[in-house]
Amino acid sequence: MRIAELLNGPAPRRHADKRMGMASLDLLAQKRTHRPKLSMSRIIQELAQKEASVSAKCVDEIKPVKVKDQVEEKQNHEEIKTSRRRSRSGFTPLTESEKRVKQRMLVKRSYYRKIDTLVELRTEMETLETKCREVIISRREIQSPSSPDEHLEEEQRCEKLRERYTQLAITQDDLRHENEKLRAEAMEQSKARTRVGILLTEELQDQNEAQTKGEALGLPPCSSDAPPPALASVEDGSEDNPKSVLNFTPISEDECITIVREAYGDVRAFADKQNYETTGASVFGWRDRRQIDGETMRFFLEKTFENYTAAEISSRMWDLVSSEHGVNRIYASDVAINFHLVQRVNDENVLFYRTIEPRGVNMVLKALVLASRVQIDDNGSFMVLFRSVDPTTRGIVKQDTSDAGFSTARKEVWSDVFSWGLYEAVGDRGQHCRNYFGGFVSSLLTQRSLEFWLMHILLIAVRCENEVIGPLFIMQ
Repeated sequence: MRIAELLNGPAPRRHADKRMGMASLDLLAQKRTHRPKLSMSRIIQELAQKEASVSAKCVDEIKPVKVKDQVEEKQNHEEIKTSRRRSRSGFTPLTESEKRVKQRMLVKRSYYRKIDTLVELRTEMETLETKCREVIISRREIQSPSSPDEHLEEEQRCEKLRERYTQLAITQDDLRHENEKLRAEAMEQSKARTRVGILLTEELQDQNEAQTKGEALGLPPCSSDAPPPALASVEDGSEDNPKSVLNFTPISEDECITIVREAYGDVRAFADKQNYETTGASVFGWRDRRQIDGETMRFFLEKTFENYTAAEISSRMWDLVSSEHGVNRIYASDVAINFHLVQRVNDENVLFYRTIEPRGVNMVLKALVLASRVQIDDNGSFMVLFRSVDPTTRGIVKQDTSDAGFSTARKEVWSDVFSWGLYEAVGDRGQHCRNYFGGFVSSLLTQRSLEFWLMHILLIAVRCENEVIGPLFIMQ
C-alpha cells in the first residue's frame, strides 16, 4: 500500500484511469522475472534475421527501376560537375573573344616582364664588369710583398702570369665591346643597303614606264641604249685629248683666274648666309641646306671625313672630274648629261662642253663649263669649281630662236652652270676634312619636281664619295 500511495500520491493526476495498483505492480514484476536473458550472440542473431528479411523484401522492388536510376544518376552527376565548375570562378565560362583578349593580356604581361628582367640583368652585368675591371686594375697596382730569397723566383713567375692574364682580360673586354659596335653598325649598313636597293628599283621602274609611254607616243627611243660617250672615249684611247666638237676661242689662264675669283666670292656669300631651309636629316652622313630664290634653287650639302686631309681628298676629286670619262661617270643619270673635253688649259683648269637632252622635249641644253682646282687659304683648304663661261666671249654664235616655233630642228638653249666643292682642313693638326658640295640649279632644269633634283644631287655626292673615299658599305 505504501508503494501504491507513493506512486499514486494525493496530488491530482491528469489521467486517473492510468493509476497503477498493486495488481498491476505484481504483474509487471512477474513479466520482468520471466523475461528471457539477452546476450551479445542473441542480439547479433536477431539483427541478422531482420536484415535478411528486409533485403529479400526489397530485391523485387529495386530491379524494375535499376536502369532508370542509373540514367538519372548520370544526369545528376553532370549537373553537379557543371555547378561545381561555375561555382569555382563564380562566373559563366568565357567566350572565344574573351579568351583571346585574356591570352593577349597574358602574353603582353609576360613580354614586359621579360624586358624588365633583361634590363635588370644587363644592369647587373655592367655593374659586375665594372667591378671586375676595377679589381683587375687595382691588382696591377699592388706591389708584391717582400719574400725570402728561396721564393723570390717563384713569386716573379706568378706575377708575370698574373700580368699576362690581366692584359688578356682587358683585351677580351675591349674586343667584345668593339664586336658589339661592329654588329650594330653592320645592321645599320644592311638597312641602308636595302633602302638604296628599293630606291634604285623604283627609279628603274619609272624609267621603263617613261620609255614605254614615249614609244606609245611615237617618240624616238631613249639614248641610254647607246654606249656612253665616256666608254667610247676610253676604247678609242683618246680620253685625255681635247675633241674638236665645238669651234670656239680658247680661254687663257688669266681669264680662268678671274672666273674662279668671282665664283669664290659668290660661294662664300651663300655659305655664310643663315637664311636657308633644311630637312634636318642626315643621309649617308650628308646634311642639306637649300634656298629658293625666284626661279633658281641654291643647294648645299655638308659632310666631315675623318683622318683624310683636305689636300688628299681634293686631289683625288680633281683627278676624277678633270677627265671626260670620270666626270661622265659622276653625272650619269637618265637625264642624258654628256661632257666633252674641249681644252686643257693647265693642270688646274679644264674646259668642258656639256649637253643635256631632256626626254620628250625637242630641245638640247648646252653649256661651256670651266673646271678648276685652287687652294683658297694657307691652312690647306681647296675648292673644285664648275662654272659656265659666256659662249659669246668665246666666239660661239647662239642659234636664232625668233622662228624656232615653226621649225622642226632641235632647239638649242645655252644654260648657266655653277657647282662647287669646298674642302676645308679641320682638326687640331688639320687631319680631317669638311666637305661642302653645293651649286645652283636654274629653272630650265627644274621641270621635274624639287624632290627629284634633290635626290639627283644627293646621288652625285654619294658617287663622288664612293669614287674618292671608298664604297659606303665597306668603309670603317
